[in-house]
Amino acid sequence: MVQLPPHLAAVVELACERWELTLSGGAPRGDWSTVLAVSHRGVPCVLKIAGPEHDAIGEALALGAWNGNGAVRLLEADRYAV
Repeated sequence: MVQLPPHLAAVVELACERWELTLSGGAPRGDWSTVLAVSHRGVPCVLKIAGPEHDAIGEALALGAWNGNGAVRLLEADRYAV
């Protein structure tokens, strides 16, 4: 299905187990993050794994504050996932 480097595959597997996600596809890995199509209890979602140089904490705080108004709705965030 989706080919990922072993270290990234391990992070994705842990995230999927933790948040009960089912991996359904992905987008190419970018310079800053990897974005994968997933579902949670049958609802389509996206799992984003940020790279170490990306300001994922700031992004998560902003998305949480917006709560889906004018941006995607953040369901969960884990600052220690990457």
